[in-house]
Amino acid sequence: MNKNISLIPLIHYSLPYKLVGTISLSVILTVGVIGNIFVMLVLILSSKLHTPTNCYLISLSASDLLVLMTSTTLMVQEFYQPYNHWRLGNFACQLSVCLQYLSVDASALSICAFSVERWVGICYPMRAHYMCTIKRAIKIITGIWIFTLTYNIPWIFMSTTVKQYSEYGSFETCTFKFKRTAYKAIYMCDLIVFYVLPLLITSVMYCQISWRLFRTDNKGISLVGQHINFNQIISSNKTERSYATISETQHNLKLRKVINRVRARRQELFSSLQEYLCLTLV
Repeated sequence: MNKNISLIPLIHYSLPYKLVGTISLSVILTVGVIGNIFVMLVLILSSKLHTPTNCYLISLSASDLLVLMTSTTLMVQEFYQPYNHWRLGNFACQLSVCLQYLSVDASALSICAFSVERWVGICYPMRAHYMCTIKRAIKIITGIWIFTLTYNIPWIFMSTTVKQYSEYGSFETCTFKFKRTAYKAIYMCDLIVFYVLPLLITSVMYCQISWRLFRTDNKGISLVGQHINFNQIISSNKTERSYATISETQHNLKLRKVINRVRARRQELFSSLQEYLCLTLV
């Protein structure tokens, strides 16, 4: 061996670290894979659950499943070989890096798209009937996956295996193809497009959703009191009413029915939001 080649010491994981890591990741992998597969099957096979909201949940479950399959399995495999060793070949190295970034980016944009759909449904319920449709949701999800796939394909050409040497011989590592300084602009773009912007957008929208639901509840209580007063007026036989008063009462009752429908729609959307948060935690 050439004496000018620097030898890298082999670092092995300790047995307790292997056991704890393997058990923890196995539980996460099992629960995550089974849970996301069940969610996707239930939402796809049940025609009653074919809604725009559930379309985004399917996309989110698919991206989470891809994260588990590409990241967790490789982490378990790394426990049982020396640190920073790669034994799956150059193509597997490039593909794994691309899929890991793809799954995370698709998950971030799916959450953002879901939040926009909830924001439109709760804050603008009348527009939701023609804006929040299944066809539009499918188009948005397709666009998200095409965009993230196109954006992350270059990682196949920016990662590679590099041969290293130790006192026991040579081995390969999966690493960057170019110098790390060349990736600063890429990581900054990732930070802005897939983390900062979605976080700001969802934060603003959820604040507006909370404020709108709070105002709706207060207005609902006030309208209930008005509705009781109208019933008392109608049921009273001691007072003669004019046609204008009756018409105004009927108009307000119709308005009350419309508001009730809007509130029911918002409550349904809010329940879907809670269901989504529960599924995200799972």
